[in-house]
Formats: sequence, C-alpha cells, structure tokens
Amino acid sequence: KPKSNCFFKLQMKLDVANEEKSIDDSPDESYVLTIDASATDMVTIKADNIWGIRHAVQTFSQLILLEDKTAKTYSKVIVTDSPAYPWRGLVVDTSRNYINPDNLKIIIHSLGAAKMNIFHWHITDTNSFPFKSKTLPKMSEFGAYNNDMVYDANTIDDIIKFAKTKGVRVIVELDAPAHSGYGYDWGPDEKLGDLVVCLNAMPWEKYCYQPPCGQMNVINDNLYDVLENIYTDLVEVFKDEVFHMGGDEVKGACWNTSSEIREYMDAKGWSKDEEGYMKLWYEYQTKAAKAYLKARGLDNSLKQHKAIVWSSSMTKGENIKYLNQSNIDYIIQFWGNLSDPLEQEHLRNIVKSGKQVIMSNFDDLYLDCGFASWVKGKGHNWCAPFKPWQGIYRRNYDEWFETNANLSGEALKEVLLGAEAAIWTEQAGNDNILTRIFPRTWALAERLWTNPLGIKAENSTEQGSWREAEERLLYFTEQIKERKIEGLSNQFPKSDVMKPRWCFEFPGNCFVEEAQKEEEKEDDDDGDSGAGRPGCVTWFWLLLPMIIERAL
Repeated sequence: KPKSNCFFKLQMKLDVANEEKSIDDSPDESYVLTIDASATDMVTIKADNIWGIRHAVQTFSQLILLEDKTAKTYSKVIVTDSPAYPWRGLVVDTSRNYINPDNLKIIIHSLGAAKMNIFHWHITDTNSFPFKSKTLPKMSEFGAYNNDMVYDANTIDDIIKFAKTKGVRVIVELDAPAHSGYGYDWGPDEKLGDLVVCLNAMPWEKYCYQPPCGQMNVINDNLYDVLENIYTDLVEVFKDEVFHMGGDEVKGACWNTSSEIREYMDAKGWSKDEEGYMKLWYEYQTKAAKAYLKARGLDNSLKQHKAIVWSSSMTKGENIKYLNQSNIDYIIQFWGNLSDPLEQEHLRNIVKSGKQVIMSNFDDLYLDCGFASWVKGKGHNWCAPFKPWQGIYRRNYDEWFETNANLSGEALKEVLLGAEAAIWTEQAGNDNILTRIFPRTWALAERLWTNPLGIKAENSTEQGSWREAEERLLYFTEQIKERKIEGLSNQFPKSDVMKPRWCFEFPGNCFVEEAQKEEEKEDDDDGDSGAGRPGCVTWFWLLLPMIIERAL
C-alpha cells in the first residue's frame, strides 16, 4: 500500500516439492511459471524447492511492462526454465581495498536478481587480512587496515543469511601459499618464527607479481597449526561445503630469499628451479589439505571432499600430477587468457586430467582491466583492454570446449561447472565497485543461465547475438535500479551507464549501421515508453520480489 486508496490483488499459487532443500546443496533450480489471466490463480509456479520458486518470481517481475500508470503482462504464457550451468558467480576481492558490508549486500542482491548463485569472497590477500578470527585475533590486529575495516563472525553471518534470501551461496577463499603477507607477520612476537617470507620485499617485481610481496614460510611447522585454526574459524562461520584454497602466482624467487628455506631444500636434495619449488609447493599443499580436512572433521585418508584452487604452474603439463595425488578432489578455477595458445593448451591439460573447471578467463571476465596503470606513470594496467559486456556475452564456453577440447554434451557437463566474473580491487572501492561490476556481470548472467546459440557475425541480430540481447539488458538495468533493497536504508542497486536514455526509449536506433525505421506507436499517452517512475502499479512490480523473498 504505497499510497492511500491504491490496492492490488494478485492470486499466486506456489507448488514446492522440497521445502527443506538448502542453497548450499546445489539444488535443482528449474521451475515452470504459468500465467493465465482467466484462472483463479493468475500465476502458478511449480519447482522442486524455494530456489526454483525464487527464480520464477524474478522472471515474472521481468514480464511486467510498465507504461505510465498501467502495468501489462502476458494474458497466457507458460515458461519452462532451468540454468545451462550450475555455477554462475562473481569473485569480489575485499583485501586490496575494504568493501563495506552494505555494498557487499547490494552486490549479492544484484546477483540474485539476475539468477546468479555464487558470491565468491576473496576475503584476504597480501595487502590486508580483514577476517576477524575468533581463535587468532592477531591476524586482523596485524593485518587489517584499521579496526573498522574488518569482517567479524556476526557481520559475515548476517551477509550469508541475506545472500540466502537472494538464492546466492557465499564461498570463501583463503589465498595461499602466495598472496599471504600482512596478518601473518606476528609469528616472531609469539616465538613461532617467520610465518611468511619476503614480506614487502623490494624491488617487488623480482619477488612477486604486484606489491606488496609475501608468501608463506611453508617449512615452518607452526604455520600449519595457524592454518588449521584459521580454517576452523572460516568453516564455522561460512559453513558452505565448498572452500577455495587459492593457490595462484607462487614465485620461487620469494622463497629463495629465505636462507632457512634454501637450507631445507638443500637437505632434501631439491634444485632451486621450477622443479624443486614445485616439490616444495606440493609438500605445502599436502600439509595444508590435511589441516583443512582436520578443521572440517573429515578423514584425511579418504578423497571425500572437494575444494577449489586457481589455475597455476601446478596445473600445467606434468605438474598437475601433484594435485591428482592429493587427498582432496580439486576443482580448478581457470583464469588464463583463452586467446593465448599456451593457455589453451593449459586448459586442455586440466580437463584431460579429469578435473572439473570454473571459467574466469581474464580476457573476458576480469572487470578491473583497462584502467590506468597503478604501478607506473603511463599506460594501462596489466590486463588491458577494458572488457565490454558484448565480449562477455559473446563467449560461448560450450562452443570453445567442443572446438578446442573435443568435449560436448554430457561429457562436457561433467567437466564444466560454469563461470565467475572477477573484480579485483586494486582500483576499485566503495565509491565505484558497483559500476565496475554491473551491468557487465548481468550480461554474463544471461550467458550462464540461458547460453543462447553463439553468433559469430559482429552485427547479427539473430538470437544469441549481443545485438539481440542489448534491448533486454537495457530494460533489465532500468528495472533493477528502481528496486529498493530490503534491510538497507534507502539503498538501490547501481550500475554503469550503457547508453543515452534515448537509446532505451527508441531501441535499435543507436547502432552504427543505418538507423532502422521507427515503428508506429499505438499509445494513447504522451508517448513515454520508458519504465516510468514509481506510481501505484509501478510500486507493485518493485515490491513483488521483496514480498516473495520475505514469504520464502
């Protein structure tokens, strides 16, 4: 009831087969949505669980067209729908720059509205350790930027509960053994020795891939007790059965700065080259996996648990044997460049080994690319150019694997879980992170949910082309920015601007080729075909997803 004397009644029937299904259990997300204006129940939704119901409600909200003070939808339609990929997500880095909980909730809300189901939280890195560990409070005392820039158990639990109302899982990542620095530097004070080496070493480009440097001191036995405690605290608060163990950008030159590590490798007879450092890394991974499984209360001798690691030198060539020997069944998150023949071979090597993969190839999905360099006085950052939504949308992973890895159908489904876009926050913070993420991640959302046929022609208007998708994306962007977020005071989703509003009002007229003839309008109003501002009927549409979320 947003205004006096303004009421709406919608009879909706929800048919749920399994009310107790958890979002953490990778539930069946399919649904059947029926609209029949002549029926007592105008809208009927059938699904296995509430997560399918929720997706159907999002679809229904997008089938309502708002014009001035009227709302229109189909009088009779049946939508049978399910996702192309089970894993549809976004990586958010909160270490390089701290992102406040309200912004994390806005991001999660915006993912759920587009049927994305994974919020991958890269919570720590070399720069800072904002996770407030119950067992080891010194981690954030030494590692957080300040006492206000931390995430304690209550804050995290609140975010996870919020995410569940949006149909989104929260997967935590503790990056290691590289990307580990501040937060681990209290070891000597507690007589535990150095827990990290080459911390803030200079010149940084010699010892790591970006400043500040830092890598775990993997030969220090005390490190694994520390890791077990951190894992225990993370598992207790995050609860999801899937955990991300990091594992990228390990650099032997960092370990080589430590005389302690050099002497250890000499005693083992290991060479100080890639082969030797790979053995050292594998030894770490084995001990870390044991600590993690113990934190989970799982039997270390059984290969009964999955965890995620990034693609790395350990997943290339013969080195992947180390992961295959592990007591954890690793899923590989691939972030290489799919335009690079060497990285193409790298990906083929991963899938040939039998590993499942999540795609985050930086040439399409790194949303931080294409901005000014932050480590030198000219040029762009390392992964330029900027990744436009059209390129994200055009990438058809089924086609790539069929063409380049000879995988298709059920065999491909066994290997390819889905994809995640990524926002690394070297140049993103609370003031600009939402516009860096959206609307590009919404383009990925349609690709991963529907996966329309790939279209090669740049200007094709056929189904599956970016041209054909743009009108939907423009409309969705306008819709979602007017949805107030429950639980956040006067907060709305935000996104970057795609085009002048005129292009939204007159779709199809803003492309390079000759403008299309304007179609005759059949409106009796002032000609405004936009989404409108909140009035009686408009507010019904804005509140509908919120009402259903509260009911669920």
